[in-house]
Amino acid sequence: MQNLLSSVNFETLLTTETLLQLVQGILILVGGYILTRFVGFILRRYLLKPLSDQLRMLIDKLVRYTLMLLIFFFALTSLGIDATPLLGAAGILGVALSFASQASLSNMVSGVFLISEKPFVVGDIIKVGDKTGIVQSIDLLSVKIRTFDNQYIRIPSEKILNAEVTNITRFPIRRQDFKFTLAFDADTDLVTSILEDINAQNIYCLNEPAPLILFTGFGPSGIEVLFGVWFSKTDYVVTRNSVLTMLTQRLSQAGITFQMPKYQIQQVPEPPMP
Repeated sequence: MQNLLSSVNFETLLTTETLLQLVQGILILVGGYILTRFVGFILRRYLLKPLSDQLRMLIDKLVRYTLMLLIFFFALTSLGIDATPLLGAAGILGVALSFASQASLSNMVSGVFLISEKPFVVGDIIKVGDKTGIVQSIDLLSVKIRTFDNQYIRIPSEKILNAEVTNITRFPIRRQDFKFTLAFDADTDLVTSILEDINAQNIYCLNEPAPLILFTGFGPSGIEVLFGVWFSKTDYVVTRNSVLTMLTQRLSQAGITFQMPKYQIQQVPEPPMP
C-alpha cells in the first residue's frame, strides 16, 4: 500500500495535466460501464440464448465482473497510478481469504456440481427439507428461492448438494392423490363409478394416464380409499380445489359419507380408599 501511495505525485495533483488525466479516468469508467452493459446485453440476447438460465446468469456475471475489474485498473493507469502493488495486495488478500473461508470454497465446488448436474433450473418448484419455493437464481455459492407466501430464502449450495431435493415441476404432468375413508358398508362399485366420472368431467384432469382408484385396506373407522388424478403441472391449485369440491358433492348426493376416526373415552372409577 505504501508503494501505491508513493507512486502518486501530490505536487502535481492540481496541474492541467492532472485534471486532464482525471477527466480521462472518469471517461474510461463511464465508457467502460456502458461497454459492460452492452456486452452483457449481447451475451444474454444472442450468444448465451441456447444455454440454460443458470449458465446464462453465471457466465453473464463472470464476464461483467471481469470487465469491470479490468476497466478499473485501466482507469488507475490512466491517472498515473501504478496498479502493480494493488494487484499484489489483492493476490495476498485472496490467498488469505481462501484459507479463512473454507465453507465458501466448499459451496463453490458444490455450486459447480449443481450447475453441471442440473437437478433443477430457474423457474422450477423445489422442496429442500421443510422449504418449498420457486427457484429464482442458481449461483456458485447458493440457490435463491421464493416461497409461495413471498419469502426470499438463500440456501447454500453445499446444503442442497447433501440434502434430499424434490423437484416438484420437473415433469410436465403430476398426480394429485386424495385419501379418505368411507363406511364399511359403502358400495365400492358405486364409489368407483363416481370417481371415474369425476375424473372424466373435470376439465383439469387428464384422461391419460388413467386415474388411480385404490381401496387400500380396512382402517379402524372404515374402508380407506386412494384417488389419484393426473394434471398439468401448472394447474395444481385449480385441480385440487375443483376435485375436492366435486368429490364432496358427488359422494354426498349418492348418500355416501366420509368416516372420521372415532375415539371412545372411558372414565375408570378411582379405587376405594383403604
